[in-house]
Amino acid sequence: SAEVDHVLVNRGKAKGVVLAGGEEIYGKLVVSNADVKRTFLKLVEEKELPDIFLRRVKNFKIRGSSGKVNIALDSLPEFPALPKDSPVYRGDMHFTDSI
Repeated sequence: SAEVDHVLVNRGKAKGVVLAGGEEIYGKLVVSNADVKRTFLKLVEEKELPDIFLRRVKNFKIRGSSGKVNIALDSLPEFPALPKDSPVYRGDMHFTDSI
């Protein structure tokens, strides 16, 4: 675990990251788990982004919050108020193609 200082961009593509300590790490793909504004306004230099995209990121409204917890269990948990075959025992994923 290390703090990322900024994303390395070459010819419009993310190529790696520079860590807070100065170490450069390169890869085929760079993925951010930070929010949209932090990723594109703090970790990527504005000059690397198209004007329309940058404007949309700046105007993007962050509403509410969310959290994530990963827990490893050897079986499904049992809840007294739910039958064992309840449809609420499922995962949920959200994808977006643009902001």
